[in-house]
Amino acid sequence: GVREVFGAMLSKIFKDVILCTDGLEGLEQFKLRHKTHKKINAIISDINMPRMNGLDMLKEIRKLDYDIPVILTAAYKDSELLMKAIEFNASYYALKPISTPILLENLQKFCMMRHNYDLIIQKEKKFSTYIKIIGQVATIAKIDQNNHFIEVNKLFCEMLLYNENEIIGKHIKDITHGDILATVYVSMN
Repeated sequence: GVREVFGAMLSKIFKDVILCTDGLEGLEQFKLRHKTHKKINAIISDINMPRMNGLDMLKEIRKLDYDIPVILTAAYKDSELLMKAIEFNASYYALKPISTPILLENLQKFCMMRHNYDLIIQKEKKFSTYIKIIGQVATIAKIDQNNHFIEVNKLFCEMLLYNENEIIGKHIKDITHGDILATVYVSMN
């Protein structure tokens, strides 16, 4: 009954809420969505459940997704259970009776953190793609503080008629023509 009431409340806040009767069903639902790339944003689970408890479910979920926010609830304080929850990277450990406002506040915070993390990953992928494109049309060289090459792209090597191994570690003066000012490379550093 509590699960149904809480699920109905969450359904008013979240687009899709999945209710499971025990840890095994929860794990199966998570695996199904993980396999079909239908993302789950957060998990709320009791520790004591039939067939598979919340900690065992969390342990299995962590094999597939180490970062998904998981809130565990328990009827009593047990330092051993708490240590296991920490070991399996639980996001929050709530003792019953559960304060709904505090639980929702934590759920919102963890979902926002996960959302921001996903945005960063997307931006990094885009950035990596842009760098690859730029590397195909621009000469790129990185030098250290002592004016030694530490990285060059293919186009840079082709322009200087050297291969990468012949350039990396060399001083600017050893590779470039005397007419090219070292300050050009220094400004790239």
